[in-house]
Formats: sequence, C-alpha cells, structure tokens
Amino acid sequence: MPHPRPLHPMARKVLSTLRLPGPVHKHFTQVSYPIDLSENTNPYGGDLSDYPPLEPIDLKESYIDLCLKFDQQKGAQENYPRPGPENALFTVGAIDGMDLMLRAFAEPDKDTICLTNPTFPAYEHWARLANIDVQKVPLLGQDFDEFDISQIKKINPKIVFLCDPNNPTATQLKPGLILELCAAIEGFVVVDEAYIEFSTRPSLLPSLKKHPNLVILRTLSKGWGLAGARCGVLLAEETIINTLWYVHIPFGVSTLTQQAVRERLRNPHAIMASWETLRNDRDKLIKELIALPTVSYIYKSQTNFILVQLRHFSKAMETLRRFGICVLDCHNQVENTIRITISTPENNHKAMEAFQKDVQEVA
Repeated sequence: MPHPRPLHPMARKVLSTLRLPGPVHKHFTQVSYPIDLSENTNPYGGDLSDYPPLEPIDLKESYIDLCLKFDQQKGAQENYPRPGPENALFTVGAIDGMDLMLRAFAEPDKDTICLTNPTFPAYEHWARLANIDVQKVPLLGQDFDEFDISQIKKINPKIVFLCDPNNPTATQLKPGLILELCAAIEGFVVVDEAYIEFSTRPSLLPSLKKHPNLVILRTLSKGWGLAGARCGVLLAEETIINTLWYVHIPFGVSTLTQQAVRERLRNPHAIMASWETLRNDRDKLIKELIALPTVSYIYKSQTNFILVQLRHFSKAMETLRRFGICVLDCHNQVENTIRITISTPENNHKAMEAFQKDVQEVA
C-alpha cells in the first residue's frame, strides 16, 4: 500500500515499514464524518474534551507571513519562492524539531552528525542518546563567525546542526556561509534560528525552497515571549515534513498552546517592539561592562544575551551568587566566560551593581 505521505529518500529504512500514527493517518485521508466515535474521549469534558487540531493551517500561514514581513524589513530579497503551510510543522519547542530530525533521518550506530564548536550542547546530548556518532569542527575567528567547509565535507555527515545566531556565543556566522555549505554537501543542514528575531540580519527562510537540504528550526519561546507555551516550528522541503509526520507525536502542540500562539500572532506589535528595546538595553549593558577592568572581552551579540569573558572568573561568579544573580557558566565551552540574558532595566542594573562591587573587591 503506498504511503499517504511520501517519504524522503534519505529517511531511515524502518520508516518504510511503518504506517503513519493512527490520528495522523486519519487526518491525511481527508475523510470527514459528522459523528466521530473513534477517539475514546469524554464528550462531557467541556472545551478541552476534544484533541487539538493536528495541523492548524491558519497558524502556519500567519507565522510564515509575519516572519517574511519581518525579514523584508531587515532587507531580505523579495523575489523568491514563498514557503507555504506544507513547509511547516509545529513542534514542542525547537529542541523537539531537532529530535524529530534525528529520529527520522539518522540511523543509530551508523550515521554521523556534525556540530560546530562551541554551540548549543543539546544537539550532542540527544544525538548520543540515540547512538548517533557526533563529530565536531571548530568555529573560527575572534567572534566565532566562520568554519571550514572542507572539514565538514570530509566528515560526510547525514546532518549538520548549526545555531545561528549561536548559543552560547551570541554571534552570527558570516553571510552566505550556511548556503555555501548547503550547496557543498548532500546531508541536511539544520539551522537553529531560535534567536533570529533579535538579529539585524534576515533569516534563511527566503532561501528555503532554493536549497532542498536546508531545514530551519524556530521557537516561540525567545523573541515571541511564549516559553511557557512550548511551541516551535520546523520549516523544510515538503518531503522532509512528510517524513517527520511518521515520528512526530500526535497532538503534542496542545489546544491551549495553539490558543496562546494564535493570540500572539494576531496582536504581534507589542512583542515585536520589545525586540528593539532588548537590543538597545543589550548595547547599553555591553558599553557599561566593557569599561570594567574585570571584563576582558564581550562577543558581538546578535541575540538577547551576551557572552562575557572575565579576568577573574571564579571571583566574579562568587560575587554574582552573593547578589542572588544567576548567570550561565560557559567556562567549559569558552574559557572564563559567562552568558548573561538581557532582562528588565531593573534586573540589568542589579547585575551591573554586582559587577561594580566585584571590581572594588578585586582592586
């Protein structure tokens, strides 16, 4: 029997032996029944007694429209094949999208993925849990903005994971480098754009249909301010999306989550204005911190956080703890560094007070 959603040729072999999960198969058969007695739910449960829409087309279209409009404001090209709902899949955060790619395409104990170093540690964590070989190439340059494509080609990975803008460095790769990699390898290039809303550069979304091996991960947890809703979006060529339905947990994006996302997308102006506010507050904090003798370097940020290199790392961490301020210790990735999230002016000021106290105690 032919698959109702054709598999990508690079999908794991086991997927060709499976049917779509029951609710997904039912959805894509597109048969409508006035009375549905197949779901074993309680009809007396109220508004949440039914399962959520499996594929909310209106949300996909609204999200893509807003993203493309925002990219055009940042100078993106205007003549390109427009992605549609068939190119999007809602996920439980961006990490879920990463995990779906591993489970759908990476054969355990056989395939290799490639990471740049330093980067978001979750990629390696989930790959190793799935018994996928992990190889790394270093990010190069003062601000970790390039890598050697020839090194990645030698590895010949099934999937390359790139975080751009990068976490924890806050920096962004040189323009054109990612698309050059897409053209150079057969494997998938998965670009995590969790922080793209804070960048001054457009996303890779306008290039999606020109590069069939390009996959974009997005989240509504960061720029969109919906971390509690747990919603992400994976954007890719249609047969990649088709394949992911075989490993995607049905109804993972709840009714309440879809309601929260729909409301945010209908009224986006306040949250979008906050992106510029956070960029301005970030630049103000950078200016204040770099003037301190205890700070040796701050990486060029295109995000809502900064990576700060300290001259007296342990002492600064102790002072911050004493002031009740939690930052992320990134010393194991970039020597003597901490990652600081840009917060409200009040919280940023309290952090600055702690750093100033640290200067006094070191002197």
